[in-house]
Amino acid sequence: MNLYWNPEITHRACSLLLAELAEEYPIFAGLAPAGACRLRVDFHDGVEEVEVSREAGGYVIRSGTLNGLGRGLGTVLSGRLEGGETVRETLAFGGFGVMLDMSRNAVMRPDHLRRWMRRLCLFGFNRLMLYTEDTYRLPGEPYFGYLRGGYSVEELRQIDVWGNSLGIEVSGCIQALGHLEQVLKWPAYNGVRDTPSVLLADEEASYTLIGKMVAAMAGNLRSKTLHIGFDEAHDLGRGKFLDKNGFQPPFEIYVRHLRRVCEICARHDLKPQIWSDMVFRLGSATGDYYDRASAVPPGVIEALPTGLGMVYWDYYGLSEEHYRYWLGRHKELGVPVSVAASVWTWMAPWYDRGFTEATIQPCVSACREAGVRDITFTLWGDDGAYCELDSALAGLAFAAECGWSEKGGAGDKTDIEARFEATCGLPYSQAVLPCEMEVSRPGNGIPLHQNGYLSDGIGPVLWDDPLYLMIRKNRAALPENGSGDYWETFARHQETVFKKLEALPLREEMIDTGHARNIADVLRRKVRLANAMESAYRSGDRAALRAAAEDIPQVIAAIGNLQSSFRRQWLRRNHPHGLETMQIRLAGLAERYHELARRLEEWLEGRANGIPEWDESPGEPARGLVQWRRIASPGIL
Repeated sequence: MNLYWNPEITHRACSLLLAELAEEYPIFAGLAPAGACRLRVDFHDGVEEVEVSREAGGYVIRSGTLNGLGRGLGTVLSGRLEGGETVRETLAFGGFGVMLDMSRNAVMRPDHLRRWMRRLCLFGFNRLMLYTEDTYRLPGEPYFGYLRGGYSVEELRQIDVWGNSLGIEVSGCIQALGHLEQVLKWPAYNGVRDTPSVLLADEEASYTLIGKMVAAMAGNLRSKTLHIGFDEAHDLGRGKFLDKNGFQPPFEIYVRHLRRVCEICARHDLKPQIWSDMVFRLGSATGDYYDRASAVPPGVIEALPTGLGMVYWDYYGLSEEHYRYWLGRHKELGVPVSVAASVWTWMAPWYDRGFTEATIQPCVSACREAGVRDITFTLWGDDGAYCELDSALAGLAFAAECGWSEKGGAGDKTDIEARFEATCGLPYSQAVLPCEMEVSRPGNGIPLHQNGYLSDGIGPVLWDDPLYLMIRKNRAALPENGSGDYWETFARHQETVFKKLEALPLREEMIDTGHARNIADVLRRKVRLANAMESAYRSGDRAALRAAAEDIPQVIAAIGNLQSSFRRQWLRRNHPHGLETMQIRLAGLAERYHELARRLEEWLEGRANGIPEWDESPGEPARGLVQWRRIASPGIL
């Protein structure tokens, strides 16, 4: 479908948005190809409802917001109006944003981020937060973000310009207390290090550094909102601070430091936000995030700086009641509260559709009911950001439907499919097919964050070492999952998904389904090999073990294919910095299969007594085996 608009009668802000989208979509200013349909924008600033309808010769979008215009244009491109109906939608939130993690190795190139923002515009989002712990440049700080692919001043300003033209507010999301291990590891920052990840509070040099951080955001992004983090600083005051000052209650240190940082923000006319978890954890006897027995200590809220915003993040709740309860607890704080849900992209090579949809839908519904006006969907990159992040566009399409649908749910299935294909260029069913690799789903198995022991996710299985087999042994040690049938089922499942992916047209652009096929290939081969070897080794069947070992070269070849497609999708999207970590992991995994072959040969030929790594098992499950560094080796990495 080709569309054209007349710039002379179109609101200037709308013309800028349409011109930016025209770089990638069939939208033309003035003269247009034969057969193109006219697009008319009736823009009334402040009107929240978006109405899209047919008129003679084309379409008309009536909207009072730029993200409403983007949403309406996405409706036109999707072909939903071909039957002549009128579509009306109202966003339940004033702030409807996305947060991208740029701090766990993957820093998205500005040109690719620009393509993302176009899609976010057509979905109906109006804010983009860039989570940058150290991945932005600071004047006079050569080791801040050194070799991490951080954004330059010019890049931040250009991203802001693109976002503004699309009706997307680009705001900073930094850390001014904890989560700064990538900065503090350098000797240049010894003087401001409390612990390996936490800044030294009450140290003037720390506030000089923070001043530069805040200035970098204030000087290059026009947003007046700045997220300053302040979460998970568990060891605050227990390192160099303790040596210098003796023990002081962590909350007292926390508040003093927060006040100083807020003063810096005020000098730049910025409104700071923090994550809210520390406030509730202070009152929890167990230190848990969602401990209903927690009681916020007296005086905590009164001690916080006036005007400070809080962001209630919650990525795990599976019921509306869960979110209603915690929204109520936040309301008691008496401070402005925003909500952060999540599209699950961490510790996995592909976005987790099942857990994303199972958590977002009840969260959005509860937020609507409670009158929450600001919500953000976070995309984290814990454990190295090895997810094919473009796959998460399908999750954001779902989140957008939840926010714009009158029902507060995912709306009509055909709506999301049509909008997604028009916006992202491939059928929704193909984009989410690789999500089937995840075996565990809420209600079908026990996800990691529910049992605390083991992720059934494909990420940990991918990294499982063929000799140590920690994930495999951990699964067997779970009392409710002691049967060996689990891994047989897992292998058959990956075989089925692989065949489905193999039948798709090979795609290597945004949402790289060819890469997904390689992931499934490695999973099916490595688990099938482990199944055969475990059975043969336990029974002492040397002939069967030798036959199983013949499949090792195929596993190594599959890992090689995965290395190639991983590099392809990474460099299509990101700066090259951080790629080396995944190349080291995958190359190391391949070498461990070479080692497996050597060890088996030595045993089968009588030059070794057995495989001692296979003989050891703890007999009970371990918590937290989800990250590569804990799965690849029990040694020091």
